[in-house]
Amino acid sequence: MPEWDDQLASKAEQWAQGCDFSHNQDKSSALGTVGENIAINQDPIHGGIKHWESEKSHWTYGNSDTGCTRGSCGHYTQIIWAATTKIGCGVYTCSQFSSSDGGDMSGFDGYKYLVCNYYQAGNYPGEPPYKTGKGGEKTTGGDKPTEGGTPTGGWETTGGETPTGGWETTGEGGTQTGGWETIEA
Repeated sequence: MPEWDDQLASKAEQWAQGCDFSHNQDKSSALGTVGENIAINQDPIHGGIKHWESEKSHWTYGNSDTGCTRGSCGHYTQIIWAATTKIGCGVYTCSQFSSSDGGDMSGFDGYKYLVCNYYQAGNYPGEPPYKTGKGGEKTTGGDKPTEGGTPTGGWETTGGETPTGGWETTGEGGTQTGGWETIEA
């Protein structure tokens, strides 16, 4: 499971305070290049993260370049990117939003802005967020998948929940033996 990083959180908080609902073009940090998820919501912690997680229904492992079957799924794949070891988030209530991407932000004044930075960044073109293989193997995002198999990392799941840290589940029930935290699907 990724560890909290205060420097990534400070970078996220700084971006959120600018109230510009677009991705920060400065992806640099003391750790290296970071990935980023952003959300606006009245309840950003629950609502924003729930929205990112909901993109799971738009994603299938091994499907095309990104795995997206429809719509957007990049927030979800960043969350499950196996090579991500650190995360830091910031939240700020914006009295007025803008968007350097040109989006209409009217109607969101007074909402909270959630920004999360991830190291290592994910969503590399042509690279899956994790690899599949035999249980017990170490995996990192960007490794090429093998045919079939179960999620790697020293434990297996058989469904009903989405493990954090870069794994997919199938079937019913679920067994966790490797110390990763799970969230309900």
